[in-house]
Amino acid sequence: MKYDAVVESTPEGWGGTVAGLPVLGLGDTIEETLRDLADTAALYVEAMTEYNQPITPARAVRNAFEEGGRIIPKAIEVEIPALTT
Repeated sequence: MKYDAVVESTPEGWGGTVAGLPVLGLGDTIEETLRDLADTAALYVEAMTEYNQPITPARAVRNAFEEGGRIIPKAIEVEIPALTT
């Protein structure tokens, strides 16, 4: 399943969130931040599945860019254990 992530530059590097999931990611580059977000989101989904809790469906974020292009919407893949075979 694909979720949209929003990645933004920070004084220390990059930070991001995943739309609809309570996860955060950090990194020195956009790619590193997206990997961190994907890993964190996968762990969250795995825990929710293990305890039979609902998982928020993927939702899109609007294409919002701050001046200078600081916010970058990207789609990340998150594996949902309960939905894979």
